[in-house]
Amino acid sequence: MGWTARRRSKHCGATSLPESSSWLGSGPRRWPPEVPTPAEPPTQLRGFPTTRLPLGQVLYRIVRRRDADGRVRTPWFFASSGRPDSGRFDLPVPDGTCSLSDRAYGAWLEVFGQTRIVARADAASRALFTVTRVGTRLTLADFGHERAATYGVTLDLSAGDDRPTSQRWARAIRAHGLAGIVAWIRHDPTATARNVALFGPSGARSIVRGWRSRTTDVLAATELRGQLARFGIAVLDVPYDVAIAPLP
Repeated sequence: MGWTARRRSKHCGATSLPESSSWLGSGPRRWPPEVPTPAEPPTQLRGFPTTRLPLGQVLYRIVRRRDADGRVRTPWFFASSGRPDSGRFDLPVPDGTCSLSDRAYGAWLEVFGQTRIVARADAASRALFTVTRVGTRLTLADFGHERAATYGVTLDLSAGDDRPTSQRWARAIRAHGLAGIVAWIRHDPTATARNVALFGPSGARSIVRGWRSRTTDVLAATELRGQLARFGIAVLDVPYDVAIAPLP
């Protein structure tokens, strides 16, 4: 569908679209339209579309190497809801969610969002965690499947600001017996990378059965750096590689 230019009202604020805009229906309209909130999960999820995480599937996660007390952090952490900074698909205690991506750059976007210049010291404090599925195949809810729309799934659940609703969906998916959710990544304009939210007991775990893992320096991950360059993302020294002359 093409875009149609429309003149703004003489008054400040939202504009009214012409009543002749038949493709919007009859009667006056307000522009921009109100953004609907995501639908609540239905009580019955029988037949919800799923995807199987195959053996050999590689996933990525970027984590800080150490916590605030200087202790080495384990890459596996299943976060729970109820905190101001809780994640989109976090579950309530005693369960939790570990968010990964099927692309290395997707893991980066999950951490840094739309930030285009990241301080080298910040990047150096993090590690790229790469895991490979070696256990049984996992069955995950597929939020990108066409039939998911019939249950009320929209992109708002993956990219919107209403995290409590997304978390209620995660609870419903968990209660339905699925191992996690595959969804879109908010800050990926190509809609290529996927967020893979895995469910498990809340808290840190050094080893998760069925996964083989390795950890590398973010700055040493040349493939990741190449992917980020295509998004216009750079890792630079503060003050961003610009020489500053001392005062006389």
